[in-house]
Amino acid sequence: MRRRLCITAVLIALNVVAGCSIEGEWKTVRVAPERLADAFAFTAVTFDDEGFYLATVTRGDRQTNPRGKYEWNAWTGRLEVKPREGEPRTYRIRFRAPGRAVFVLRGEHGVVRGVMQRVDEE
Repeated sequence: MRRRLCITAVLIALNVVAGCSIEGEWKTVRVAPERLADAFAFTAVTFDDEGFYLATVTRGDRQTNPRGKYEWNAWTGRLEVKPREGEPRTYRIRFRAPGRAVFVLRGEHGVVRGVMQRVDEE
């Protein structure tokens, strides 16, 4: 009985980690609180399988396309983005429905949450 329980726990853990890939194209669906939308930054972002990302960032009426490296830890749900220019940012990611995740950023302005949707799962 105990062995069966351990095997089940391992299979569930592997399934969770395997289903939590950050790779792919994401777009922002909603940011809360809205007054901190500029602090969240991402309007859309693509994470490749080699640890690089390309983002679209909209602040007011200005749009830029920063790029850089990222480090994703599926066990902790921690994503660190390191732009070529600017300061690194660390997001905590909570996967919700398939293809949907909440990116949580804690910074000098407070906590901002961005709901992101995989573009290929719309």
